Amino acid sequence: MADLSDRRTLLAWQERFIIDSVDRGPASGYAQPQEGVLVGAGCTIHPSARIVGPVIIQSGVTIKEGVTVIGPAVIGKCGKLERDARVVQAVVAADSVVSSGRVVRHTLAVGKNGQAVEQSRAELEGPVRMPTFIPRGGANMRLAERTLRVSGDEPRSPVLKRAFDFVVAAAGLILLSPVFLITAILIKLDSPGPVFFHHTREGRGGKVFSCLKFRTMRQDAHQMQRQMYVGSNVDGPQFKLDYDPRVTRVGHWLRAANIDELPQLINVFLGQMSLVGPRPSPFRENQVCVPWRRARLSVRPGITGLWQICRHDRGGGDFHQWIAYDTMYVANMCFALDLKILIATLLTLGGKLSVPPSWMIGPQRATSRARHPEVADEPDLSASAAFGPTN
Repeated sequence: MADLSDRRTLLAWQERFIIDSVDRGPASGYAQPQEGVLVGAGCTIHPSARIVGPVIIQSGVTIKEGVTVIGPAVIGKCGKLERDARVVQAVVAADSVVSSGRVVRHTLAVGKNGQAVEQSRAELEGPVRMPTFIPRGGANMRLAERTLRVSGDEPRSPVLKRAFDFVVAAAGLILLSPVFLITAILIKLDSPGPVFFHHTREGRGGKVFSCLKFRTMRQDAHQMQRQMYVGSNVDGPQFKLDYDPRVTRVGHWLRAANIDELPQLINVFLGQMSLVGPRPSPFRENQVCVPWRRARLSVRPGITGLWQICRHDRGGGDFHQWIAYDTMYVANMCFALDLKILIATLLTLGGKLSVPPSWMIGPQRATSRARHPEVADEPDLSASAAFGPTN
């Protein structure tokens, strides 16, 4: 049984409800002006507003100019989003007002001023990176849609790929068992807490699993993250700091040597992950772009992948590259490509150096515009394009 009195549990339940509701299509009294967005009767949405589903907008809502809404999100009945307000993966309660310029992110907003429960004013008004990547990543989102039409929506797991994963993971766990033992001892001596860090991620077909890593942070790291969002130096839904005070002394060394990722061999052995594939991501991150989510979840996530070895804007996160390389991998997935990526991962010391994608899949396939000329045009994500005149 879920404890809906707990705010985090309630928000997680709301996210799943939003996705399920949008997937079922518009119910009575709702329209679906664009994929992933349901709008109730009597809503007023300014043409300049940007709304990226999955989003449910209940009846009587007013959304003014410059507003950005990133799903999963619900705007409650008769709610009002004032000019340049931003709602990012949150729930705005009925009759609530999010004032001009205010940011409501990853929380529940209740009240005339859209005040978020248990969240400080500084955090609410801090910079939000997520909306900034949308225009830049637009072409890659369209490429993700094209990839789905080319490769199909059915999950794919070639027998050769799975057999190779199983054998290598089993051999790796046996050969690296001394490293596992020494690392476990160091972690226990360095700080209190478990040896392994478990985090829920989405695998092939959206099936959730517990992704394993060696623990590199303090036990209360998750509680500290909410207060540290404003300092994140990457775009998109990820969170990363150049210097993260939550990382332990041993954790810094484990991350530098990429040893913290080794327990994912257990996930590979169990068939939850592959040696090569898109980076395993939690439910929240996967909702940013629906076509991208469907493409990347059509295959098993991997310990390494095309994005890890080819991305070149590591300091800024560069979320649109993440979309492009995940999509590129799904469209070109084969055993030979997996071998190339594994060799490149070893030669670049775990992806610390960048490899041109043309080395992996050829110059023509590596250039999305050459392969799909239509992606050169950025899609219009404004409300005027998606909704037309809305009164």
